[in-house]
Amino acid sequence: MPLQSRINQYIGVNAHLQEGMAEIYAFHVEESIPIVAIPLAQEQRIAVNFGSVYDATFSSLSAYSFRVDYEQHPDALDRYSPADQAK
Repeated sequence: MPLQSRINQYIGVNAHLQEGMAEIYAFHVEESIPIVAIPLAQEQRIAVNFGSVYDATFSSLSAYSFRVDYEQHPDALDRYSPADQAK
């Protein structure tokens, strides 16, 4: 099964500032967003919990809870895995 049909969320980090070089963090729609190591100066990195950032942003903008219609299918449902589509 091709990677695109199994994974539908990605975070890309260009750790070396070189074209074509990136670290890819992939996860399923129902999985937690991963903690990502962001490069700083020299070999230093900082761990960023994008799941916490997403949760804090979403919960602080209460207008978004009114925009989501859970009776409707999500956009690009055809790109979700068959298992995720069935949920």
